Amino acid sequence: IYWGVVSSIHDMAARRRDVVWRRRLSPGPDDPGPAKKRKKDLQSPSLPLEVLAPRPFLALLPDNVLLCIMSLLDVLSVLCLSRVCRRFHFLSRDHAVWRHVDLTTVGQKLDARRLKKVIKERFFSGVRSVWLASNASACLRRSNLRPVLTSAVLDGLFESCQYLQTISLNNCDITQFPMNCRLFHCDSLKRVELCHCVTNLRWMEVNHPLWPSLTHLSLAFSVKTSDADLNVMASSKPWASNLRSLVLAGCYRITDAGVQKVCESWKGLLVLDISECVGLTYQVLSSVAKLSHLKTLSLAKLKFLLQVSLEQVSQHFPKTLTTLNVRGTGLRASDLASGLSVDCRVKD
Repeated sequence: IYWGVVSSIHDMAARRRDVVWRRRLSPGPDDPGPAKKRKKDLQSPSLPLEVLAPRPFLALLPDNVLLCIMSLLDVLSVLCLSRVCRRFHFLSRDHAVWRHVDLTTVGQKLDARRLKKVIKERFFSGVRSVWLASNASACLRRSNLRPVLTSAVLDGLFESCQYLQTISLNNCDITQFPMNCRLFHCDSLKRVELCHCVTNLRWMEVNHPLWPSLTHLSLAFSVKTSDADLNVMASSKPWASNLRSLVLAGCYRITDAGVQKVCESWKGLLVLDISECVGLTYQVLSSVAKLSHLKTLSLAKLKFLLQVSLEQVSQHFPKTLTTLNVRGTGLRASDLASGLSVDCRVKD
């Protein structure tokens, strides 16, 4: 359905261009003789618009259905659809279309100035979720390349979206942002995802309280995250009572001491992901056992699980666990069934 809608949008734009060119080439009543020669080449230029470009199925749908379809499209498709006709132009500016926005594909085709213009013209205070992607890794390889996601773009984003709840940054160098960047001073954020980013969470020592309403934090594959960063995070008092989900997958600098500090400070965690953290050992399971409310635990690709007996592994899992991910470890669901609750689902 998605790709059918996208192809229909491009077909409608192509038909619209054909109609415009037919109107430009069609002779008028006051045109001289050479225009009559062109009239023979156009077959029948006097045909009505409905015959030249029949109405596609999207134009027959009501506005509320079109708004639902537009809200599921990516930003480039919505911008393309807004050029088809006046009706689609006004519908593409409706707030329902821009409540959850994915700009990860746009960032690869727009520079910082144009991206800031799109945010200023389209975004409003009702936007709840935004996904952004930069080119930090490409900037390291090419010195003449400028980053797409800058502090000015983020300041414009939070200026237009005062009640933003979810932000996801991918492939971004956060250490280049100044301390007065609005990203660090937004109290409405509840979900923050910093995936494949260059982070330095030690600025939390200066910016207390940082994101006081935060419930989900993802630092997946932000490889510069270390135990020093986790110690600073654990000292945040608002996070101790609000944070429920923590993703540290792929952070190979993290050791057992860092995870222990996190488990002691945030005992209310419901989701913990420490997959592919190669710096961890068997001792980390004793720290995980202190999370009495934990429901989802991911230990994917942790090879140390095969170095101990199954009885020692099973006794450290909380009884409240409902989902356990052990993919890539060599363990099977049948091996761990005795030490887990009946309702626990094991992904092997």
